Amino acid sequence: MPTTEPEPLSLAKPVALIRKMSHDLRGPLSAITATSELFEEGAYGELTDKQERAIQRINRNGQRLTTILDHLILYITGESRDFPLLAQPFDPRAVLDAVVDQVRPALADRPITLELTVGKNLPAQLTGDVTAVRQVLLALLWNAVGFTQEGQIQVISKWSTRIGWTIRVQDTGIGIGADSVPHIFEPFWRGAQTIVPVPTAGSGLGLAAARALTSVMNGRLKLEQSSPAGSTFRLMLPLKK
Repeated sequence: MPTTEPEPLSLAKPVALIRKMSHDLRGPLSAITATSELFEEGAYGELTDKQERAIQRINRNGQRLTTILDHLILYITGESRDFPLLAQPFDPRAVLDAVVDQVRPALADRPITLELTVGKNLPAQLTGDVTAVRQVLLALLWNAVGFTQEGQIQVISKWSTRIGWTIRVQDTGIGIGADSVPHIFEPFWRGAQTIVPVPTAGSGLGLAAARALTSVMNGRLKLEQSSPAGSTFRLMLPLKK
């Protein structure tokens, strides 16, 4: 009985190739990270200080590679509009609170306040892909954290029946140079180095993936203003109540 051979992947299908690469790489990466964590926890005996630092370095870089893969998949699938959006009801206030709470510990020992302001008319429920929304908001917040040494980061949420959900992320960071502004949403564009370490891959894919996902949701993401006194990004999502 004849069998049907699976269609081979080709360069004409970059999204399928990236997905397969990501899938095949995650197994070895997970094994490396899990094993290094076991070493760090003492499962294989007591470590010297030098060995412990080496294991921590392996762990950090394993996690960084995993994050790069995650961001690459988000960017490629978003840019090609192949991201599988899942429209479902969600509480926008809960999403904002969760994202802010995830970032806030990174500011615990720094002279920076993180404030969330939510307009009273924001609906209790919106319909959209909550995973995509969360990824975009996290990219904007980590970007603000990485380039703000002191002062304030503000997340301002508003609702308009005409525009939809608008979120501004404002910071008092070092700003973005005029020569870098045209490139900030380009994949792998790094520009200035972050002045504060943040738990992201640092590969230049965060903002690129954020804009690609925003586009898939038929929204807009732009740099509204930037100066040596800080920057403001504006996210507009035409989600339905």
